[in-house]
Amino acid sequence: MDSAANKPQTLNESQFYMWRTLFALVHADQVVTDEERKFMEGALDKLTLTDYQRSILVSDTMEATDVGEMFKRITAQKDRTEFFHHARILVWCDGDFDKQEQEILQKLERTHVADVDFAALMTEVNLSFDDEEKENMLQEHKQIEKEIDSGGNDNLLSALKKLFRPY
Repeated sequence: MDSAANKPQTLNESQFYMWRTLFALVHADQVVTDEERKFMEGALDKLTLTDYQRSILVSDTMEATDVGEMFKRITAQKDRTEFFHHARILVWCDGDFDKQEQEILQKLERTHVADVDFAALMTEVNLSFDDEEKENMLQEHKQIEKEIDSGGNDNLLSALKKLFRPY
Protein backbone atom coordinates (compact mmCIF):
# COMPACT_ATOMS: atom_id res chain seq x y z
CA MET A 1 0.00 0.00 0.00
CA ASP A 2 1.32 3.44 -0.92
CA SER A 3 1.91 5.53 2.22
CA ALA A 4 1.40 8.75 0.22
CA ALA A 5 -2.23 7.77 -0.30
CA ASN A 6 -2.75 7.79 3.48
CA LYS A 7 -0.95 11.10 4.04
CA PRO A 8 -3.29 14.01 4.84
CA GLN A 9 -3.55 16.63 2.13
CA THR A 10 -2.12 20.07 2.73
CA LEU A 11 -4.45 23.01 2.42
CA ASN A 12 -5.34 24.21 -1.04
CA GLU A 13 -5.11 27.96 -1.72
CA SER A 14 -8.76 28.68 -0.85
CA GLN A 15 -8.50 26.79 2.45
CA PHE A 16 -5.19 28.49 3.24
CA TYR A 17 -6.76 31.92 2.77
CA MET A 18 -9.72 30.90 4.89
CA TRP A 19 -7.28 30.38 7.77
CA ARG A 20 -5.36 33.56 6.95
CA THR A 21 -8.65 35.46 7.10
CA LEU A 22 -9.48 33.94 10.47
CA PHE A 23 -6.06 34.90 11.82
CA ALA A 24 -6.54 38.44 10.45
CA LEU A 25 -9.90 38.60 12.20
CA VAL A 26 -8.16 37.91 15.51
CA HIS A 27 -6.28 41.19 15.13
CA ALA A 28 -9.35 43.23 14.07
CA ASP A 29 -9.95 44.76 17.50
CA GLN A 30 -6.23 45.43 18.06
CA VAL A 31 -6.22 43.01 21.03
CA VAL A 32 -5.17 39.36 20.86
CA THR A 33 -6.54 37.53 23.89
CA ASP A 34 -5.24 34.29 25.35
CA GLU A 35 -8.30 32.49 23.97
CA GLU A 36 -7.68 33.83 20.47
CA ARG A 37 -4.00 32.89 20.68
CA LYS A 38 -5.01 29.34 21.74
CA PHE A 39 -7.40 29.18 18.77
CA MET A 40 -4.58 30.06 16.35
CA GLU A 41 -2.05 27.75 18.02
CA GLY A 42 -4.59 24.91 17.96
CA ALA A 43 -5.17 25.44 14.25
CA LEU A 44 -1.42 25.41 13.57
CA ASP A 45 -1.11 22.13 15.50
CA LYS A 46 -4.00 20.40 13.74
CA LEU A 47 -3.65 21.57 10.14
CA THR A 48 -1.50 19.79 7.58
CA LEU A 49 0.57 22.61 6.15
CA THR A 50 3.50 23.03 3.81
CA ASP A 51 6.52 24.75 5.36
CA TYR A 52 5.61 27.89 3.40
CA GLN A 53 1.99 27.86 4.61
CA ARG A 54 3.11 27.33 8.21
CA SER A 55 5.59 30.21 8.07
CA ILE A 56 2.93 32.58 6.68
CA LEU A 57 0.34 31.55 9.27
CA VAL A 58 2.85 31.87 12.11
CA SER A 59 3.61 35.37 10.86
CA ASP A 60 -0.15 36.06 10.72
CA THR A 61 -0.43 35.18 14.42
CA MET A 62 1.86 38.10 15.23
CA GLU A 63 1.05 40.67 12.56
CA ALA A 64 -2.33 41.90 11.34
CA THR A 65 -3.23 41.48 7.69
CA ASP A 66 -6.17 42.98 5.81
CA VAL A 67 -9.23 40.85 6.57
CA GLY A 68 -11.07 41.92 3.42
CA GLU A 69 -8.13 41.19 1.14
CA MET A 70 -7.63 37.75 2.69
CA PHE A 71 -11.36 36.99 2.41
CA LYS A 72 -11.41 37.82 -1.32
CA ARG A 73 -8.92 35.02 -1.89
CA ILE A 74 -11.21 32.37 -0.41
CA THR A 75 -12.53 31.09 -3.71
CA ALA A 76 -14.50 27.98 -2.76
CA GLN A 77 -18.06 28.37 -1.48
CA LYS A 78 -17.57 25.62 1.11
CA ASP A 79 -14.44 27.34 2.44
CA ARG A 80 -16.33 30.61 2.85
CA THR A 81 -19.09 28.76 4.69
CA GLU A 82 -16.50 27.13 6.92
CA PHE A 83 -14.90 30.56 7.50
CA PHE A 84 -18.16 31.97 8.89
CA HIS A 85 -18.58 28.91 11.12
CA HIS A 86 -15.10 29.35 12.62
CA ALA A 87 -15.42 33.16 12.71
CA ARG A 88 -18.53 33.01 14.90
CA ILE A 89 -16.74 30.73 17.34
CA LEU A 90 -13.63 32.88 17.22
CA VAL A 91 -15.29 36.24 17.89
CA TRP A 92 -17.05 34.82 20.93
CA CYS A 93 -14.12 32.82 22.33
CA ASP A 94 -12.93 35.80 24.39
CA GLY A 95 -16.46 36.54 25.60
CA ASP A 96 -16.51 39.91 23.82
CA PHE A 97 -18.01 40.31 20.35
CA ASP A 98 -17.10 43.97 19.96
CA LYS A 99 -18.56 46.49 17.54
CA GLN A 100 -15.55 46.44 15.19
CA GLU A 101 -15.69 42.63 14.88
CA GLN A 102 -19.44 42.83 14.20
CA GLU A 103 -18.93 45.41 11.45
CA ILE A 104 -16.18 43.37 9.82
CA LEU A 105 -18.26 40.19 9.81
CA GLN A 106 -21.26 42.06 8.39
CA LYS A 107 -19.11 43.49 5.60
CA LEU A 108 -17.69 40.04 4.82
CA GLU A 109 -21.20 38.54 4.80
CA ARG A 110 -22.31 41.20 2.28
CA THR A 111 -19.26 40.42 0.14
CA HIS A 112 -19.96 36.72 0.39
CA VAL A 113 -23.62 36.98 -0.61
CA ALA A 114 -22.81 39.36 -3.47
CA ASP A 115 -20.15 36.94 -4.77
CA VAL A 116 -22.31 33.83 -4.74
CA ASP A 117 -22.48 32.41 -8.25
CA PHE A 118 -26.07 31.32 -8.05
CA ALA A 119 -26.04 29.43 -11.37
CA ALA A 120 -22.90 27.51 -10.43
CA LEU A 121 -24.32 26.75 -7.00
CA MET A 122 -27.44 25.25 -8.54
CA THR A 123 -25.33 23.14 -10.89
CA GLU A 124 -23.00 22.05 -8.11
CA VAL A 125 -25.74 20.70 -5.90
CA ASN A 126 -27.53 19.23 -8.91
CA LEU A 127 -30.95 20.55 -7.98
CA SER A 128 -33.81 19.21 -10.04
CA PHE A 129 -36.05 22.24 -10.43
CA ASP A 130 -38.10 22.76 -13.54
CA ASP A 131 -37.39 25.78 -15.76
CA GLU A 132 -40.09 27.92 -14.16
CA GLU A 133 -38.78 27.27 -10.64
CA LYS A 134 -35.23 28.04 -11.77
CA GLU A 135 -36.34 31.32 -13.36
CA ASN A 136 -38.26 32.30 -10.21
CA MET A 137 -35.22 31.58 -8.06
CA LEU A 138 -32.95 33.54 -10.41
CA GLN A 139 -35.29 36.54 -10.26
CA GLU A 140 -35.43 36.30 -6.48
CA HIS A 141 -31.63 36.19 -6.33
CA LYS A 142 -31.46 39.36 -8.45
CA GLN A 143 -33.90 41.04 -6.07
CA ILE A 144 -31.78 40.01 -3.10
CA GLU A 145 -28.70 41.52 -4.76
CA LYS A 146 -30.61 44.80 -5.21
CA GLU A 147 -31.60 44.80 -1.53
CA ILE A 148 -28.02 44.22 -0.47
CA ASP A 149 -26.77 46.97 -2.79
CA SER A 150 -29.28 49.42 -1.29
CA GLY A 151 -27.37 49.06 1.99
CA GLY A 152 -28.30 48.80 5.62
CA ASN A 153 -28.13 45.91 8.06
CA ASP A 154 -31.88 45.34 7.90
CA ASN A 155 -31.65 44.82 4.14
CA LEU A 156 -28.74 42.42 4.57
CA LEU A 157 -30.55 40.42 7.25
CA SER A 158 -33.69 40.26 5.13
CA ALA A 159 -31.69 39.19 2.08
CA LEU A 160 -29.81 36.49 4.00
CA LYS A 161 -33.06 35.09 5.39
CA LYS A 162 -34.52 34.92 1.88
CA LEU A 163 -31.39 33.39 0.40
CA PHE A 164 -31.07 30.64 3.00
CA ARG A 165 -34.71 29.78 3.59
CA PRO A 166 -35.79 26.27 2.61
CA TYR A 167 -37.75 26.00 -0.63
